Amino acid sequence: MKRRILAMVCLFCLLLSSARADLKRGSSGAEVEKLQQQLIDVGALNDTADGKFGKKTEKAVKDLQGYFGQKKTGKADQKFMDELSILWYTLEEEEISSEQYSEEEMEEKEMYCYPTEAEVEYCPRHEFLGHLEGMLDKNGRKPPEGVRSRIYQRIILLGYREILAMYDVWEDRMDDTQKSVPREQKEKFITGFEDVFGSIENYKYPKPWLISLNTWEDLRCWIMLTLVNECYDLYRVEPNTEPPQEI
Repeated sequence: MKRRILAMVCLFCLLLSSARADLKRGSSGAEVEKLQQQLIDVGALNDTADGKFGKKTEKAVKDLQGYFGQKKTGKADQKFMDELSILWYTLEEEEISSEQYSEEEMEEKEMYCYPTEAEVEYCPRHEFLGHLEGMLDKNGRKPPEGVRSRIYQRIILLGYREILAMYDVWEDRMDDTQKSVPREQKEKFITGFEDVFGSIENYKYPKPWLISLNTWEDLRCWIMLTLVNECYDLYRVEPNTEPPQEI
């Protein structure tokens, strides 16, 4: 599943890319402006897209090259632009999400989230969240601070959306006399989020460097714990159990 998601993202980005001259310090023009805007969008550059490749842009490129596992030349060559495009698409594209399964498929195949000692595993419906979690550490390479915040932000937004959807699934399962229970729980979740962290609207497109990494991390942990617990509740599996065994 994860490979299929990544393959689709890579194919999309590579289809958009075209051969271009390397952009480097001293370059200017529309291509530099486009590069800068992508760097800003992924949280790597705290600056404006003015079309002039200066010190800040060069540093942002070097920081990302280190994260991508590339030589830190400060030049935005085609290899760098392809990686940046994949990162941008993963963090910005609104339509990309986890694989969707019907409730019948989820129950029939015993697909659900469960935690292990090492990490939280996600059911196929939420596997894209697992991919985002993996982006926080690429073989020991940590993303630049602003990019890390953007990854947290993406996880939080998708997790928040999935939790609301799961409350709706819970409501659909209830008869008319019981539907008020999941509705009330959903409202409590939304209210609890807003009381502690403010409206979800505040987290959609803030400049990631304006919020501390600790705040992003706390919010991510809370959202993910709620998501995993809802998976257990919906698919009637007790927390901290072993994954289902093959028969």
